[in-house]
Amino acid sequence: MITHDDLPRMKYTAKVVEETIRMANVAPMVHRVANRDVEYGGYTIPTGWPVLVWVRSLHTDPVYYQDPLTFNPERWDKQVKPGTYQAFGGGYRICAGNMLAKLQITIMLHHLSIGYEWELLNPDAKINYLPHPRPLDGAAMTFRKLRA
Repeated sequence: MITHDDLPRMKYTAKVVEETIRMANVAPMVHRVANRDVEYGGYTIPTGWPVLVWVRSLHTDPVYYQDPLTFNPERWDKQVKPGTYQAFGGGYRICAGNMLAKLQITIMLHHLSIGYEWELLNPDAKINYLPHPRPLDGAAMTFRKLRA
């Protein structure tokens, strides 16, 4: 079992979790409303207009992430530029459950990695990229519990 003391030592697992969330964010977009006129890319977004931040676009922008469609936990060895990773929103509107979600993914990955042998039934499955990357076959797998 994982204890609270184990979590800070699971550095690589934390990077895998961040990279997984970056590539397959649950919320494909963030809804906001312009609270003042905003100049952006030569356009004016008037006060009161709805604004959608397409999170997948942000998380796969090659300006911010080298080779953005490649799963690479090592990219988390250094800090990302502020505002380029919005998996749980940001600022005072950040999701209150973000740490719990990361903890749950960490625990699941830990147990799957050390307690089970698993295999994709179709490792060559086609990928649908909208709203985020996912195998068309749902990533069907077989699991076999390892003996202690």
